[in-house]
Amino acid sequence: MDRYSNGIEEKNHVLIVEDEAIIAMDINQCLLEFGYIVDEVATTTDEAILYVQKYKPNIVLMDIKLKGSMDGTEIVELIQEKYKVPVIYLTSYTDEATINRASLTKPYGYIVKPVDENTLNTSIIMALSRFGAEQKSLHGEVIKINENYSYNLKNKNLYFLGEKVKLTKKESEFFLYMIENLGKTVHYEKILKRLGYDDIVPIATLRSLVRRVRYKLVEDLIENISSTGYKITKKE
Repeated sequence: MDRYSNGIEEKNHVLIVEDEAIIAMDINQCLLEFGYIVDEVATTTDEAILYVQKYKPNIVLMDIKLKGSMDGTEIVELIQEKYKVPVIYLTSYTDEATINRASLTKPYGYIVKPVDENTLNTSIIMALSRFGAEQKSLHGEVIKINENYSYNLKNKNLYFLGEKVKLTKKESEFFLYMIENLGKTVHYEKILKRLGYDDIVPIATLRSLVRRVRYKLVEDLIENISSTGYKITKKE
């Protein structure tokens, strides 16, 4: 595999939780070279929660033991259950007691330090693949957004009362990304990057696209989150 490609078309965002500066810098550099986007490096569990809430990363790399902070295992279940973000443990400890305690939080993998760059990349790819498969299995092939609207994950189409909603390619890409983050606030910048826009494209371009999507909907499914981004919430 090319060192400068993670083999995934989408740019995946990663949060590193590691209090050893040198180790964190090394992991950060490896991730950047493989094409990931590092949102932030947290050094405590409190920072980890704050950054998960702020950035909504695709995956978290979590040191099991952090200095002057709660044990990393204490917040992994919260991150995975509440924020729907998979976690891979970083650990220098391979003793049975540590692994057994960590396994109770059902992580998506373990990486032993010092970190091997290819193992790091492979572990993330496998974790994201497993998480994606679990989400599809959980939601099924069709996600019912509300009584009238549903989204088919297989053909990536939105339906209103069984009739396909005609969206352009960009509109479809936007709606798919929102469905992939159902129930989460997705920041403007992340959406623009997912749609393939560069950094100089104004947010007004995204707002214009969202207006076009809304114009095609009988009900407004897209919630504005002031000065932040957009959100689609599943309604029972």
